Amino acid sequence: MPRNPLIAEVFYLSEDIEKWGSGLRRISQECKTAGVKVIFKKIKSGFVVTFYRPNITGIPAKEEEGKNVKDTVKDTVKDTVKMLSEKENKILEILNKEPKTTARMLAEVLKINLRNTKKYLSMLQEQGLLKRIGSDKSGRWEVILRGMEK
Repeated sequence: MPRNPLIAEVFYLSEDIEKWGSGLRRISQECKTAGVKVIFKKIKSGFVVTFYRPNITGIPAKEEEGKNVKDTVKDTVKDTVKMLSEKENKILEILNKEPKTTARMLAEVLKINLRNTKKYLSMLQEQGLLKRIGSDKSGRWEVILRGMEK
């Protein structure tokens, strides 16, 4: 039975849903087929669906369940670092330790020109691994862990 029949009817007429009440069953079946653990929990305001990804960092699912957030973040960082160039890794390492480091300072440390340093910074920002907070003069860098902000 739909929770809000008027909204459900709009979705049905716009062909965004096929029929009432089949979604959760289909989600459960698809997750079972894909080997993804899923839990449905009823709460006061509706329900929550929790998906457990079976292989986030190359570790089999049973080992992954016992890991804490800190270990998962550490593994995510290691996996991200493996995919980047030596210069990109060094930039992220420096900015993680010293977020107020300027592009000019990075260029000096990396022994490359300022234009190339800015190019690396731009590429890291485009990949979603680096974010500039504040102005060029008084701002800072924030290293982002593959879609999960610190």
